[in-house]
Amino acid sequence: THTSGIMDYSNADITNNPYIEREDFTPQRIISYFEKAPLEFIPGSKYNYSNSGYVLLGSIIEKVTGESYHDYMRKNVIIPAGLTNSLYAHEHAIVPKRVKGYTRDKGFYENCEYQSVSIAFAAGHLLSTVGDLYKWNNALRAYKLVNKTTLDKAFTPFKLKNGNSTRYGYGWFIDTLGGSKCIF
Repeated sequence: THTSGIMDYSNADITNNPYIEREDFTPQRIISYFEKAPLEFIPGSKYNYSNSGYVLLGSIIEKVTGESYHDYMRKNVIIPAGLTNSLYAHEHAIVPKRVKGYTRDKGFYENCEYQSVSIAFAAGHLLSTVGDLYKWNNALRAYKLVNKTTLDKAFTPFKLKNGNSTRYGYGWFIDTLGGSKCIF
């Protein structure tokens, strides 16, 4: 729910190496950027999106299952959902039709500079297609991956200790668009 108070490792001040995003990262190296940092706020008192929680979750999955995060996700999410064009790829993998990223700077688009995909770990790093995203949505809505109670909880905005809504559930933003509930 991004209410832990743990700082987002992607905001870590690493001024001594401007090319650090080009290096390969282990989960422990990512965790080292925030493990000793003080909490930004009392857990449950505020919302602040933090990729660090996803990295911790992936690391916990590895420790509990004894499998790599990627293998666990492949066996428990990608295959059961029928995703045939989704994978965790490393930089040197040949992935047919892989799209290179773009960035927008000062109103103009340009090619993104190289960034190691390992820097995302469980906070990203998944390559997919629109067709597989549709399959993912269908598998999720058919309760193939989580049960209805869990999915309903994930799709419900988390309430802070003061009762205010965060407009974020468990991994999902919840809002309205044109008067209809929008989950993304």
